[in-house]
Amino acid sequence: PVNAAELANLAAVGGQFGIGIENIEKFTKVIADMNVATNLTGKEGTATLAQFMNVMGENIDNVDRVGSSIVDLGNHSATTERDIAEMAQRMGSFARSVGIGTPQVLGYAAALASMGVEAQAGGSAVGRTWASIQKAVSGGGEELEAFAKYAGVSAEEFKKQWNTDASGAFNGLIKGLNQAEDLTAALAEVGINNTLDVTAIQLLAKGYDLMTDCLNRSSKAYEENTALTNEANAAYNTVANKLKMAMNAVTNAGIEWGNVLLPEVQKGAEWIGKAGEALGNMSEGQKQATLTAGKFILVTGASTKAVASGAKTIGGLVEGIGKLKEVANAGGAAGKIASATLGLGKFGIAVGAVTGGIYLAKKAY
Repeated sequence: PVNAAELANLAAVGGQFGIGIENIEKFTKVIADMNVATNLTGKEGTATLAQFMNVMGENIDNVDRVGSSIVDLGNHSATTERDIAEMAQRMGSFARSVGIGTPQVLGYAAALASMGVEAQAGGSAVGRTWASIQKAVSGGGEELEAFAKYAGVSAEEFKKQWNTDASGAFNGLIKGLNQAEDLTAALAEVGINNTLDVTAIQLLAKGYDLMTDCLNRSSKAYEENTALTNEANAAYNTVANKLKMAMNAVTNAGIEWGNVLLPEVQKGAEWIGKAGEALGNMSEGQKQATLTAGKFILVTGASTKAVASGAKTIGGLVEGIGKLKEVANAGGAAGKIASATLGLGKFGIAVGAVTGGIYLAKKAY
């Protein structure tokens, strides 16, 4: 569980990256779940996810789907959720420009990260390859023919598929490279010469089955949208996290009490201030007379009330608990506070008793 201060910080980071007020609650909830279920945590994790969503142009309402894909891939591949997200973030801008979707980008990222490729190197390498294919498709000629050759289709068919299903066209290319007799020569023929690019595409070609599995898993998890919720619920059910949730409930109850009590405290402070001002304006004789009378009233009043209060304490407490239940059932702001007080058991009733005592003292005097 994430406490109130941490939630506020996560929400603030989301806001800095353009998450609108209408979506910030859902975004923060997803990030909180990621915090307890994965290693994509804190401000850095929040920033990574927000940036990825932004560069992909992904609807922020789908943030839970993105989280589910990341979690499911992390659970079923030899890498972590943080590595997947960071790799995907690097690929994002390239992917969006050629029409490759969010689940596919996460699948490619998981496959490369599982094979030990570092996020910056792998993300940039695949992105440059997509850019090269896009250039060949736009320009035609020998470059397009080379890509089509290893994809096992004609240049026109490759162009058409790339323009309608870029991920499918790329997968066909990787499958063809996987079957090439000389992979290094094949990569050179399609114009992939940069050392980092060669390394990344070679790994995808040799790990074609792994890549396909990651792509399928990511798409399924994105569609079902249950992996993150299931993982987070399992984490929340641990004893340590249940204790944290109990403390969060105490904090929230304190906030509810504060919202109601602060105005009364302010009124009391104002009353004391006015009384002090009035006392200050009195003559010395008036002050002494007032103080003497006040002492007498306090002593006799306190004695009388102490006897009366002692007789009423037990019955009043029982009756008070009954009243709390009535108020809780009535709903509204007071109902929330009453529910929170009852929910806290002995602690809540003690707080209620102290608060009630303050209120009654004010009424009495």
